[in-house]
Amino acid sequence: MTETLRQGMRRMKHPMQPLVTDADGTVRFKENRIVRHLLDFGTDDMNSLARLPFEPEDYEQFAQLVGYSVGGFGELDYATEESVVAADRAAAVLLGELVDDIPPDTAQRIAALERKVAELEVLLQQLRDDHEDERHLR
Repeated sequence: MTETLRQGMRRMKHPMQPLVTDADGTVRFKENRIVRHLLDFGTDDMNSLARLPFEPEDYEQFAQLVGYSVGGFGELDYATEESVVAADRAAAVLLGELVDDIPPDTAQRIAALERKVAELEVLLQQLRDDHEDERHLR
């Protein structure tokens, strides 16, 4: 683990869950089986929990504890850029993709741009779907 990654993780309110690769090759936070059980068999689901007045840092940690994918984590409104960058870098290390130590400001800009591209891809798909719907109405 690089010193830059360690420093970023020390600034987080909660510790970052370790990362694992699932059977499909997706990098995920290692789920806490007790928390996952409570989510799967309890009275609340993630949508009902999202409406409760918890701190964003607590939602962020909860997403990690239930085994959220690192790729999806960056799309959560409550995931801080610092946490997303730390998770993305840890995933790159896990996958052996991190070859050079990227300065934190550059890594943050890259992560922000990747999230923006993902948002634009969603909007583009919505436009395609809308256009397709209009073609069927003619």
